[in-house]
Amino acid sequence: MNAKPEVLRDERSIGEWLHSELMDAYGYETESWAVERVHRIEDQLQEGRADEERFRTEILWAGAMNAFAVPGRYVYITRELLQRADGDAPVAFVLAHEIAHHDLGHTQIFSGWLGHLRGTPGSVLAASLLRLTEQRLFGPEREAEADAYALDLCLWAEYDGDRCLEAFDILEAHALDHGDLDAVFGPAPCEHADSVLERARRWGWQRLRSHPPIRERKAALAARLERHRQARLSAS
Repeated sequence: MNAKPEVLRDERSIGEWLHSELMDAYGYETESWAVERVHRIEDQLQEGRADEERFRTEILWAGAMNAFAVPGRYVYITRELLQRADGDAPVAFVLAHEIAHHDLGHTQIFSGWLGHLRGTPGSVLAASLLRLTEQRLFGPEREAEADAYALDLCLWAEYDGDRCLEAFDILEAHALDHGDLDAVFGPAPCEHADSVLERARRWGWQRLRSHPPIRERKAALAARLERHRQARLSAS
């Protein structure tokens, strides 16, 4: 009889275990343009970080268009999402958003229950993890917090802010291709849009979806980008 797998509690150990399972299930990227792109972007976003504090990006050959962060030292992006981006800036925002979840401590939220999954068959674990991260695990407030952090990190790394926000155009096109209007626009408002009931309904929808609508996220960051520009003008 096999021994019961040890429960992993350290974030780095959990991350290394998940990395091994995901790589076994979805393989390694070998095309030079893809590898060079993510390495170039992650280096620019993390310039000045100590080596032991840097995150490494892995490209997964999974059918879904997705990017996610889990405990440990890795962030993940699927080939489908990477190849849809026209230029580095949208990818930089996506990777910066996942780095933000690490830097802001969001990945600690589910490190405990992930550690208990050791011993789950690798293919089942990897497929389940991708499905969960498509739905997001952090909640709308943390997603919005990661969006703001990601934009600031991209601007610090000297990416064009408007080009970075094209990441949301990619997400929107993908959602519309799949008929997911709610992901783009949010739930259709009721007759009394400012009522307590409507606010409660929208609050519940965001927690079910785990993130604000795509248009709302982009608009919030466009306003943040404009504030950055006004601040630079005032300082000059």
